[in-house]
Order: sequence, then C-alpha cells, then structure tokens
Amino acid sequence: MSPARPILAALLLAGALSAQSAPLELAATPPRSGAELVVRIGGGRSGEPFALCADALPGSVALPGGARLELGLSPAFAVLATGRFDASGVAFLVLPVPRDPALPRAPVYLQALGVASGSGLVRTSPRLDARVEPWNAAFAPTWSSAPARRVVALVHDAGQSAAANGARLHTAMQALQPGDALVVGAGRWSLEARVDLGLRGSAGAPIRILAAPGARPVLTRSDAGQNVMNLGDWQSARFLVLRGFELTGGSHGLRIYEAEDLWIDGCLVHHLGESGITANSGDSARVFLTANEVHSTGGSGEGLYLGANGGFYTLRDSVIARNHVHDTQLGTTQGDGIELKQGSYGNLIAENLVRHTRYPCILVYGTGGRARNRIEGNVCIGSLDVVMQVQGEAYVRNNLLVDGTYGFVSRDHQGVVSQLEVVHNTIVNRGPGAYLRNWGSKPGMVFANNAVYSRDTLAVEFATGSIGVQCAGNVHLGNLLGSPGGFTPGSSLADFQGLSWSASSIDARPSGGSALLDRGAPQFRLPFDLLGQARPAAPDAGCWERL
Repeated sequence: MSPARPILAALLLAGALSAQSAPLELAATPPRSGAELVVRIGGGRSGEPFALCADALPGSVALPGGARLELGLSPAFAVLATGRFDASGVAFLVLPVPRDPALPRAPVYLQALGVASGSGLVRTSPRLDARVEPWNAAFAPTWSSAPARRVVALVHDAGQSAAANGARLHTAMQALQPGDALVVGAGRWSLEARVDLGLRGSAGAPIRILAAPGARPVLTRSDAGQNVMNLGDWQSARFLVLRGFELTGGSHGLRIYEAEDLWIDGCLVHHLGESGITANSGDSARVFLTANEVHSTGGSGEGLYLGANGGFYTLRDSVIARNHVHDTQLGTTQGDGIELKQGSYGNLIAENLVRHTRYPCILVYGTGGRARNRIEGNVCIGSLDVVMQVQGEAYVRNNLLVDGTYGFVSRDHQGVVSQLEVVHNTIVNRGPGAYLRNWGSKPGMVFANNAVYSRDTLAVEFATGSIGVQCAGNVHLGNLLGSPGGFTPGSSLADFQGLSWSASSIDARPSGGSALLDRGAPQFRLPFDLLGQARPAAPDAGCWERL
C-alpha cells in the first residue's frame, strides 16, 4: 500500500472524505543537508487550508478553520507545515530539510494534502522525491535550520518591463524583516537603481532571499556602470541568505562590503564587466560562499576576490566550498579563480573545482600570525600561470593540481613564508611541479605524502634551501633540487588510473602496481582522501587513495 492510502483510509473511516478532485501540484528545491527546503504547492483554492506531510512519524494536525487530519494509520507520515492558499491558489513554504539523522543522505518524500473544512474535500498531491545531496555540515552556517517566520512570494509580471519588475524586487528586498523569506519566481529582473542591502536578521530569525522551486531568476542591469548587487555598504549585512539566482550584466556580480553571517549559495554569476563575487571593500566574518558557479568575468576578472591588498580589509572564519569557477582567461587582465588576500585568516577553501584561469586557480597569501587557512580537497586544472600558489600559514591538503606554468608555488609575497603544511596533494604538470622558495629555516614547514610529477623539468625545487623542512612520503617524477630527502621515484603517468598532462582526463586514483601505493609516511597520514574515503594505516602518496 502506498503511504498516501492509509491517510485517505483514515479520512474515509472518519467520514471526512466527501469528494476527490484534481491533485495538488508540488515542487521543491533539491535540498542539501543544512540548507532549507523551499516548497511550492499549487492547484489550491483561494483561502483553502492545506497540510504538507513527509515520511516521518505518525501524528494528528489541526488545520486552519477547524479541520483536522488524523494520521494514526500512517506511520510513515508527519506534518511539516499547515497554512492557507493565497488568492491564486498557490502557497510557498520555507522549512528545514526533514531527514532522519541516522540516514542523512536518504531520500525525503513529500506529499501535500488540501482540506476544505466546509465541504470535507480532501485533495492530495503525488509524492515528491526530494533527495538530500551529500553535504558536509561545515559548509552550512549553524543558524541555517532556523525556521522562516513569514514567507513572501514575488512572481514576475510578464506585462511589465524587466526594469519595472526589478524595481518591484528591489522594494520587496528592502522591506524584509528578521525571519522573512522572500521567494522569487523565474524571469528577468533588471536592477537599474543601485542595490545595497544592509539587511540584518539574527541567528534565530535569518533573512532569506530565495529562488522559487524550479526557477533561476535572472538579476541583471542594462549596463556595467554598477554592480548587479551590493551587500553591507550603508550598514553591515547580518544573517542573510541569497540562494539560487543568476547574476549577469553588471560590473561586479556581487560586491560584499561589510557582512557577518552571510550565506551566498547556489548562484550562477557570469558575463560581467569586472570580477564575479568580491569581498574586498570592508571587513567581513563568517561568510559562506557555497555551490556557486562563476565564469566569464571581465576587467581584472577574479572569480572570487576575498580580502584587500596588504590586509587593509580582511575576511575571517569563512567557508568557500563546492564552487565551480572557470573560464576567466579571455578578456581579463588577471583572472584568478579564487584569491584570498594577505591578513585574511581562519578560512576554509574546500572542494572547489577551478579551471581555465589566467592567474592561479587558487591564490592564498598569509594570515599575519593569526589562525591558519585551510585549502583542502580542491581540483584545480588549466591555468596560464601557477595552478595553486600559497604563501604560508595554511594547511594545503588533498588537492589535485594539473596543467599550468607551475603546478604549485610557495614563496614570500606580501608576507613571509612560515607555518605551511603541504600534505597528500597530487601535482602533475608538463613544466615544473612544485617551486618552494624561502622555505629553509622557517618554522612549521612540512612537505609530505605528495605525488609530484613533471614531464619536462624539475618535480620539486627548494630554491633557497630546505633546512628544517619536514619531508617524507613523497613520490616524484622529474628531478629534485635542494631536497632534504623524503622522496621516492615514480614511474610515469601509468601510476594513475587515468590522468593526462593536459588535464583532459583527471582520474588520479593510483593504478594497480602504482609507485604511489603505500608510499605515504604514516606520521603525516590524513584520515580521509579527496573523496572522503578513509585512509589505511599505510597510506598511498597523493590526494587519492586506492582502496
């Protein structure tokens, strides 16, 4: 028996079911663990009450208007929310993702029930499979599960111009209060006036600006004379979420001035006069940039530009994860993928895909003596410059770096090299593999369990010596210069299951009989590899474990 039938049976037994009409329409955003679920229920009647149910525990719910649903015969269901349809027969809900803590990656099934209390009419929707994607809890703010207190829906008016719709959106955003969720429908919203949102929610009542389920609202401008959107200029933005939008056609896509507890998630940012997402005009903290795609920038052309030169403004305790930054080569003067400036600290740059950049795919400076940054589990391929460059005061772990002028570079830049651990990375390049300058006699320097392969030249160069550097468990192809030891030779790219010098294939798993197998030094073993697989006591060298 399907989970819907016990509910209907219960209603029939209670004498509540007098007629069955067309099913309701149900749509939801594909949720991620830690992100809220945006639900649209259509096909209702103006003022008709409804209940939204999900696979969970049994129960009973009182609907608006006095109707009641008894779910005692349906052990698979629980009620997530109730409400009334608006004048157009539609309702939007913003809810925490319902899931079993023991099975966080299991599918979530939703079903809407509409009940007209006067007639006893029950209408159901088809079950909706809203799958929860695998997601690291560290990639979502701790306040992300706070419920929305009020949901406001804004539908694009096809009878008005893009600019008129943009003005409506601007007004609606400025009016948001703590706990509000604005759900924006599909369409082109042209923001001709300068948009600066200094919205302030709280941990218990964040403000959310969300794309409607199945929609990708386009935020744009008629020229590049202004950024598509600015946050935190007139006052700092706090506890604010922007999710699911396309930003294109302005100067910067999104410019963050001052912000704390900000979440930019699942946005597409492209074809701009300048950089994609920037946070270099004020100090910011606890900014989450997750699952965004940024490409085809202009001007200096950085995909994500975070912090300011010389530490004048900094970004701290923030998360830059699972973004896809690409194609910043043409029409840009710099075109870094992700750039984190000097003095920014305590940040996590993880699981990003960065490819085809002009300057480094990822460029990170130092922290000025404060908490180290972490650069972990990124895939970086195809730079016209260095694939990855890190000055110091960081953990560089489990990254795959392929195809640039250099694979990896670390040297004094706006600060001095120190406290840098480069562990379990795979660096493959036709030119030099790893260029390590200013490393000798510096505190906290580790180069361990890496696979560094160069086709034509040096695999690893300690350009100014390696006194005091801890080196162990590395495998190399190509010559070494200034090495303190801790390297064993590899064979060829046949050591990998499917990796090419040009990055046309990037399967960096060790092959059977690979020189990487069990070559990692146990004292520098990381618990997990690039894909989150547990490493054994005798780990392989490189970012990927053969299990």
